[in-house]
Amino acid sequence: MTAPPAMLPLKPGIFTTEDWHDRDLALCGARCGRCGETFFPSRRVCPRCHVPDMMTRVALSRSGRIHAITHVERWPRHLSAAYFLAQIDLPEGVRILAQIAAPDGATPRIGDEVTLVIEPMFHTPEGKPVMGYRFAPRAGA
Repeated sequence: MTAPPAMLPLKPGIFTTEDWHDRDLALCGARCGRCGETFFPSRRVCPRCHVPDMMTRVALSRSGRIHAITHVERWPRHLSAAYFLAQIDLPEGVRILAQIAAPDGATPRIGDEVTLVIEPMFHTPEGKPVMGYRFAPRAGA
C-alpha cells in the first residue's frame, strides 16, 4: 500500500498550520501591534502605518458575510465550470476575495453568511493535492 501524496498549501503560510485534519485550521492573517489593523494575506510590514516588525500572525474567523459577488462564466482552463467569486467581510475587518462553493442551482447573495471551506483546488503534475480555500453558504442560514 502506498502512502497518499503529501498535500501542499496554495501559498506557503496562507493557513495557520499545514495539519489538514485540524478542525481549527483557518486562514492566517497579520495584525499590526501599533495601529491594530488586520490584513490578509499575512505581511511583515503594516501597509497602513508602514512600521516594520510590529505584525503578529493571527488566525482569521472561519465565517463572514458576502459584501459583493459576481458570476464568472469564462473560467480558467484548470477549472471545470463557471463559479461565483465574492468579497467576504470577516469580523476582524478584513475583506477577502474568494470563490463561493454554492450548491447546484443556488445563487449566493450580498449579505449571505458564509463559512470557510479548505479543500484541494487542483493537483500538481506529480499528483500532490494543492490545498486552497473557498467559502460556502452557512448551513441553516
